[in-house]
Amino acid sequence: MKSVIALLIILFFKCSLVDKPKVQDFSGWWIYGKSLHLFKDEKSLKEFEISFLNERKEDLELLYLEIAEMEYFPVDCNVKGYVKNDTLYVDDLEITFIQGCGED
Repeated sequence: MKSVIALLIILFFKCSLVDKPKVQDFSGWWIYGKSLHLFKDEKSLKEFEISFLNERKEDLELLYLEIAEMEYFPVDCNVKGYVKNDTLYVDDLEITFIQGCGED
């Protein structure tokens, strides 16, 4: 009986560790247009749909339009998140450059 309980506990912990995706750092461009958020990775040039884990989509749409002042304008950023089924699940977003705010 103890061995069965021990086996179940081991399987429980092993399953929960396998299901957790690995968080990675990405650098690239956040692009928004027609209610679709995209991220283009600087290294691989792959495009991913973005799903923000800790933010409301509507708030991020307003933020994007405040920064970019128009749809489909790439915003330089770094993100922390994970990719699953061609979607980048973003845990943290850092905007690294805003057009017009660079040094001359």
